Amino acid sequence: MDKIRVGISDYEESSYGDISDSHSTLTVMNLYSEPLIRLYDGKIWPALAQSWQSFDDGHRWLFYLRPNIMFHDSTPCSVVDVIDSFEEIKSQSTKTGMPSPYERYFSALNFRIINRLTLEVTCETPCGDVAEILSGINIRRTKHNEKPVIGTGNYTFAKFYAGKTVRLEKRSGLKHLSAYDQITFHIIPDPEERLAALKEGKIHFAANLEQLPRQKQDPDFTWWKCVSSKSTVGLLNAFEPPFNDPRARIGINYAVDVDQIIHEVFSDLAIPAATIGSPFHCGYDNSIKPVGYDPEKAKQLFEKVAMPSQLEIFASEGFPPRSREIAAFIAEQLEKIHIQTCLHIIEDETDYLRLIEKKQAGHIALFHSASNSTYRILSECVSSTEKGRWWQGYTDEKTQSLILAANTEDDITNRERKYSAVLNHLNQQPPWLYLFHPISVYACLPEVKDVELLHTEMLRFPGSW
Repeated sequence: MDKIRVGISDYEESSYGDISDSHSTLTVMNLYSEPLIRLYDGKIWPALAQSWQSFDDGHRWLFYLRPNIMFHDSTPCSVVDVIDSFEEIKSQSTKTGMPSPYERYFSALNFRIINRLTLEVTCETPCGDVAEILSGINIRRTKHNEKPVIGTGNYTFAKFYAGKTVRLEKRSGLKHLSAYDQITFHIIPDPEERLAALKEGKIHFAANLEQLPRQKQDPDFTWWKCVSSKSTVGLLNAFEPPFNDPRARIGINYAVDVDQIIHEVFSDLAIPAATIGSPFHCGYDNSIKPVGYDPEKAKQLFEKVAMPSQLEIFASEGFPPRSREIAAFIAEQLEKIHIQTCLHIIEDETDYLRLIEKKQAGHIALFHSASNSTYRILSECVSSTEKGRWWQGYTDEKTQSLILAANTEDDITNRERKYSAVLNHLNQQPPWLYLFHPISVYACLPEVKDVELLHTEMLRFPGSW
């Protein structure tokens, strides 16, 4: 096959780099552009930078770009373009109108050009996470009043029909003989219609079919399942009772039968979560087990803490997927141990995220943690020192001490070990109600044998990266 047609659920035209959490968008973006460093399976891999070094216990880093990198318009890519892309994403706003998270990260970093292929990054305090911080930013040619669609990837951006298709073409001179000459992404929001398009031969590959209701898989297609690195969780308001008490936070994890949610709501297409990261995050230890369902233990713990007359549970329509059903199930489980609840379903996702940012989303707020970076999850959601955008008041001295030890460790092996200590500790001192990691389902025609589905829910095509 020289050409392939792929059915995807969405594509965010205006998104830039890591600010998008649409994995369909990131799949397309990673074909036509490259990051400085690539984060995959909890580890850092070369991309535009072929190598890097840390010095002075993590105070200073050098990143060495590959030689002869060219943009699609045949202009050379240098450290200047890398820094320009960093500045561009730093100035971007999120969908809720909040500043880019990189504004905070970059305030602690200084960038300097050593030569056109060597970037120096310095930090006032030791930082072992510099490479991971920079990994999510795709480097693209940016011009005033023009869309930044010129990258260095093995595919060029050919055509875009808003809400319909995105077409990429193999870069001329590409030596990867197995690469497709053309990849066309058909934007089909409805999963039933994506599957129908596959059956009718309009596409070769249909993404995100886990969104379909339970049904028998058609034997005419090749079906793939892959555990996602996303986490569906309940953020807990630790500013006030009951979840300012660690007994209530572990109690809520005992109170909810996650296995039953997975079975009844998601047709077994998920695995239980055990800590703040997935099995594909830096530091994850496979020996960590989910807290487990124990309603009697939950009841005993809740009897020891100050309880409001009812727990307010917030969710947004569709964020995370099937939030209404998840929230109703949690309420039902809590009522079994005589805890009254009140459900609030916010129709607009942006309004809902603003409520969480303002710390106004009740006692429990359903949430999707989509970052593949252990560092970023801790910084934005857990650390009581950083107090990031999604932090909900969780404070635990040992957690903070373990995070600091991991953040300041620049040795790769030791850093992974120290993040493992954080994730293990958070299993027993949870800041959240741990729910599950969804399973992605994809289907393709039998002749498609060389497309890879990643735990990030992105697709990797032969010859792409």
